[in-house]
Amino acid sequence: RLRRLEPFVPAQLALGAHQEREVHFEGKAAGALAQPDLILVPPSVTLELGEILVAGGSGPLIVRGATPGMPSTIQNIPNLRGSPNRLLAFHSGAGITLEGLLLQIGSSDDFGGAVSAIEVDLTAREVNFSDNDAPFGGGLSYAASGGHHLVLDHCHFSSNEASGVPGGALGGGAWISLTSGASGRIVDTDFVDNAAAAAPGGTKAAGGGLYAEVGSSSVLVVERTAFLLDRVDPQPGNPGEGSGAYLRASGAGAKLRVVDSFLTANTGAEIGSGETGALNVLVENGAELALDRAWLEGNDFGNQGSHLVLRAIGEATISATDLLLANGPSEGLSVFCGDGDCRVGHATITGHGKQAAVLNAFFAGEIRLENSILFAPQDVSATGSFFIDDSNLADGTNPQFVDAAGFDYRLAAGSPAIDFGDAGLASVGPYDLSHAPRVAGLDTDAGAFEFGALFADGFESGDRGAWSTTLP
Repeated sequence: RLRRLEPFVPAQLALGAHQEREVHFEGKAAGALAQPDLILVPPSVTLELGEILVAGGSGPLIVRGATPGMPSTIQNIPNLRGSPNRLLAFHSGAGITLEGLLLQIGSSDDFGGAVSAIEVDLTAREVNFSDNDAPFGGGLSYAASGGHHLVLDHCHFSSNEASGVPGGALGGGAWISLTSGASGRIVDTDFVDNAAAAAPGGTKAAGGGLYAEVGSSSVLVVERTAFLLDRVDPQPGNPGEGSGAYLRASGAGAKLRVVDSFLTANTGAEIGSGETGALNVLVENGAELALDRAWLEGNDFGNQGSHLVLRAIGEATISATDLLLANGPSEGLSVFCGDGDCRVGHATITGHGKQAAVLNAFFAGEIRLENSILFAPQDVSATGSFFIDDSNLADGTNPQFVDAAGFDYRLAAGSPAIDFGDAGLASVGPYDLSHAPRVAGLDTDAGAFEFGALFADGFESGDRGAWSTTLP
């Protein structure tokens, strides 16, 4: 069931040092194997120059660390860093699961420094990608169409870099392309200290931690994922976008869903035609973005750029709710909406160098800002068809945060934002940024946090006044 270039290998293979690691599936139809093939990786495997584990075909394969609870390391010889020597490559319909691995010091001159996966189903669970480099996807590159799917579950991307070619540097940690019905899910994963750094003479740098493109009828979900200390370094005159993540969806049925995301201390330079943000999202030509519960704080672009940059072009739609944009660059929020519908609700935007928001609607685009707090500064630059209604606390009134100096932007008792909003607006969801019930009291509160909501499991009504007895 497994073959190397030397004699037949049984279903379980323990890789030892300096073995040939090129593995191919026999030509069997998908699902023909009752049990997946399994490669057990010992605690440490160092690849010689030119060695690589390659799997292709239609059968399932698991590559797993041999010791439960302790990741097994697959790496290049340390002094080969920067020499093209990818660690793992998967292609042609294989079903791949990676578990309990540390993949480090891999390098490629095109896609995926540690792992390149093309037209396969790939699940990576508890895999660390560290100190790898490639122009597109320093740690991982994944490209698939049709019904293929990607899952990154409890993975860690650290100190990877996308760099090195004139065409640009995309996805310091990971580069993902989903088209024609492919799907992806990134959950409970973090991207820390990765970089997209354009080479001299190069063009754009985008997605310091993650760069992802989603095509027609394809879906990407990013859930409970953190981006910390990632960066974009473009060359002069070229854009650097998405220091934490750059996401793009294009075409009918293309969907991005980003839930419970956290971005802090990401950095970059705005020295070209793009706009630097900790999170940059572009949806176009009928695509959709649902951004719910995002925490962006302390990202630094040298008093330029925006914490969150949203773009909708060509009848695309954006819904962004329960957002904290605090203590950051020149602007908190930047929205460009052309021939689309863009709605932002329950945002707390505070502590920026120039203004709270830039809202530019053009052609038939429409932008709505609802149930939000804009403070210190409260200024908004807006053009075109935009609506900033009375549910926003945006007149300079102090919202009375619990401790803004200590980065606690919940509402204190007596805050004018309490019950200031309108619970009947379309952007109002079931929960606030901290997963507490969204409406607690006479009406919803303005901003990301609801005052006085205790539980997030439906146990209570959402209003402490509905309880018959109060105990200390």
